Amino acid sequence: ENRNVLIVRRIQDEVETELETETTLLRESTPFVRVKMHSIDPREGRCESALLTIWDPTEEQLGLLKEGTSLQIQNLIVRESCHDGLLQLTANKRTVIEPFPIQTESLSKLIGFTHRRLLTMFQVHKLAHKILADSETHRKDLDFDTAAVKVHVAEPSDASQEETILYVTDETNLVLRIHCKALPYSLKCLFAERKNNFFPSFAICDLRMR
Repeated sequence: ENRNVLIVRRIQDEVETELETETTLLRESTPFVRVKMHSIDPREGRCESALLTIWDPTEEQLGLLKEGTSLQIQNLIVRESCHDGLLQLTANKRTVIEPFPIQTESLSKLIGFTHRRLLTMFQVHKLAHKILADSETHRKDLDFDTAAVKVHVAEPSDASQEETILYVTDETNLVLRIHCKALPYSLKCLFAERKNNFFPSFAICDLRMR
């Protein structure tokens, strides 16, 4: 038995050594940041949204790309395809990003900007009614964040379906139903997990109203 243990350990050491020295197994990746932006035209009062992607961003760019920051950006690339209905913009080496002074009150008035925060189920409920009452005016409010406790996960009954339904609640006792399409396996395991008969809680970001 001791001999078998030594053989297994030796094989493991040899495999680990081989993996460490094998350069072809290294996977190179380029960091990127993607932010949702709103363009502002004070003369016409028009506001349009787009997704900006910056590959291998510099520390200076990351410092400028803060929530609620007004920027002037030059030399962007416009992609032909849209993502989730939004225009896609890409920065390159010629792109110039500079601060553009504008008061926070003006941002709130022009695009309805508010700092992101975790909503309670009651606040989500009010938001849903506001959107139903005037979907065009409050379309900017479709995305939101919340913190809640998972109470149930409904897996798709048909193998061809990719939608998982997650039911969550909080201290308000209101229940929110979240439809998750093509849910990654890691998230499925996370939502399905239950330890010591306690229901797990999550901070869930970038949810969208239907």
